[in-house]
Amino acid sequence: MMAPPDVAGARDLELARRIQVEVARFTGVPVESINSKDRSQRSADARFLSVHFVKSKTSLRLREIALLHKKASHVPIVHALKTVRERMQVDRPYKERIDSLGKLLERVK
Repeated sequence: MMAPPDVAGARDLELARRIQVEVARFTGVPVESINSKDRSQRSADARFLSVHFVKSKTSLRLREIALLHKKASHVPIVHALKTVRERMQVDRPYKERIDSLGKLLERVK
């Protein structure tokens, strides 16, 4: 039996927030920086990881993920997803790092 959409959406939103916290712990970048306009490589990398895992582990729409990450539109979310996907294909240590974080996130529910 499926939960009503508003309950399922609330669960996904809560899961997305927990993912942000775990990504912050893993990367050493505060959640505030992940959700800020900070363009430093460190913050951008953490933000991209957060977006990647929120998209892969929830049913949130791109616009909802954008709002969660305090972005005005879905465009930076699409860019983050594309960047992570492409970088995983060519950068083995990066892919291993993402796989490692993915294993840690398996316990987040």
